Amino acid sequence: MTELIQQSLDVFFAHTGAGDIRQEPDNESLFELSLVVQGPVLYILVRGELEFHHTGRFNEAVEKELDDPSRKHIIIHMGEVSFVDSTGLACLVNASQTVKGRGGQLHLAGCTPFIIKTLEITRLKRVFAVYETFSDAYDAVNEPGDEAITPANSEDPTAKP
Repeated sequence: MTELIQQSLDVFFAHTGAGDIRQEPDNESLFELSLVVQGPVLYILVRGELEFHHTGRFNEAVEKELDDPSRKHIIIHMGEVSFVDSTGLACLVNASQTVKGRGGQLHLAGCTPFIIKTLEITRLKRVFAVYETFSDAYDAVNEPGDEAITPANSEDPTAKP
């Protein structure tokens, strides 16, 4: 499983050009957040617990990027999210509503079985576009011919020649 997560992260970094993740530990648990903007797409990598103690930082960072009305899509890599509570789900719903109002969508990628089950129980799996891998979500947002949102570094390092 760790190898699969690392492969997904490698694709995330290759597609977005993101560097090292800044760790933001606190007293209760580890929470890390990395945001990369390319055109109208906001890419987010979350590690740790998306819960009450961290939603303020998540909301602040995402809202700052969504202040730009050209941001239409959000792709969140959830492969290393170990827990999400109702406040974390509310963050996702709020971000989703913002981009839907602009004709876009929130995409979740690499969700763990726990996250998938949580989305199914809360019926939020119908609200978000859910993809098995970051590459799948990336491809869905970056359809051929849409040069405006295709990053310069868009080659998939896991693709076979």
